[in-house]
Amino acid sequence: MNSDSALSLEAKAERLGDVVRFVDKELAAVACPGEIVNQIELAIEEIFLNISNYAYSGEAGTVTLLLHAITNEKQPTINITISDQGKPFNPLEHEDPDTTIPLEQRNIGGLGILLVKKMMTSVSYKYENGRNHLVLSKSW
Repeated sequence: MNSDSALSLEAKAERLGDVVRFVDKELAAVACPGEIVNQIELAIEEIFLNISNYAYSGEAGTVTLLLHAITNEKQPTINITISDQGKPFNPLEHEDPDTTIPLEQRNIGGLGILLVKKMMTSVSYKYENGRNHLVLSKSW
């Protein structure tokens, strides 16, 4: 069985609670295991907050989340497309931070997307029709 659901809202940090409630509801509907729900929530929170803080350079904008659940017995998967009309930005093009060097010697940034890449089964990006599209997939 496949199912789709979508949410569009303002790209403002104070809307994070709405995002989490939407994700919780949709993942519960497909019986997603708790550990997987936590990983997906953390990844979406990271991406949503980055969009809220940086995509629109202080201007008003929106974020759209599209969840596509594939609930077969072999390998259930959740695909989450997070899109915005902010400035083009591919977080996957940037080199991962070197976590082996001391914290005070590291450049700022990059840890959030590194965490997302480690928790998700796959992460991809494309810029199309004036929109950034980051696709997070998680299978279990």
